[in-house]
Amino acid sequence: MQLMLLTQYAVSVWLSGHTDEKALQDYLSNGFAAASGLAELDTDFIEALCYTPPLHLFDIIDKVSYGKYFRSECVKMLYPQQFSAYSAAIFVYGRKSLHSTVNAAVFRPVRFITLPGELFYAGTIPFEIPEAEK
Repeated sequence: MQLMLLTQYAVSVWLSGHTDEKALQDYLSNGFAAASGLAELDTDFIEALCYTPPLHLFDIIDKVSYGKYFRSECVKMLYPQQFSAYSAAIFVYGRKSLHSTVNAAVFRPVRFITLPGELFYAGTIPFEIPEAEK
């Protein structure tokens, strides 16, 4: 049996067609969990931003709390054409430790639903936060 000694982190990255911050927040509260297949979401660990193309992906990632830890992997994962075809980015964070788990579904190897033009699952990125920064 393998013991988990360190906290594990991951972010699930989604793109959405929402162009209005209020509509995006309403969607996160009332429809995102069902549409994405991520059950039992702790919305305190979700960040979402609307953007207007041709804003660069770097600019969006730099605005989210843990962006510096997964920036390079996220940029590799998303093609500029994908990013520019949507107007909102959604970041769902997961944390797993020996004592607690937040948004466990982020860690499960599930094939998420993509609704063309409405919701696009880009991928999940594991990342680390240095001990000194926790």
